[in-house]
Amino acid sequence: MSSSLWVRDRSCVLGFVILLACAGCGERRAEVTGKVTVDGKPLGGKLITILFAPDKDNPIRKIPAAAVDPNGTFTMRTGATGGVPLGWYKVHVHWDSKNAQGQPCPVHPRFLEAGLTTLSVEVVANPQPGAYDLKFTRN
Repeated sequence: MSSSLWVRDRSCVLGFVILLACAGCGERRAEVTGKVTVDGKPLGGKLITILFAPDKDNPIRKIPAAAVDPNGTFTMRTGATGGVPLGWYKVHVHWDSKNAQGQPCPVHPRFLEAGLTTLSVEVVANPQPGAYDLKFTRN
């Protein structure tokens, strides 16, 4: 192999590696922390997960999700990088009915699917206090 061909191939490989390393570079993220309530009372426990489905032309592929602690607090992350990409999301709940042992679902069924939920949020770089507090209802 000639030295110029070797240098060119090496440059191509190096460029490809840099491109892969920067996939997602520039994607702005924000920490999303809030309180979850149902009819004004904290909702939490092992059976509840909050999900953010992309909305309004939000191009993300991984759906941010967060477990809710017993006090109704959650901190959402997307993958190992933490934070949530900026943009609009439809908020819905995953209710672990399989392990609920007869407990009724704590939220109205419309909040169990991204296509039905009436709750949406915009993740922004500098949110106001309480911007990600999620208020659900039973009815």
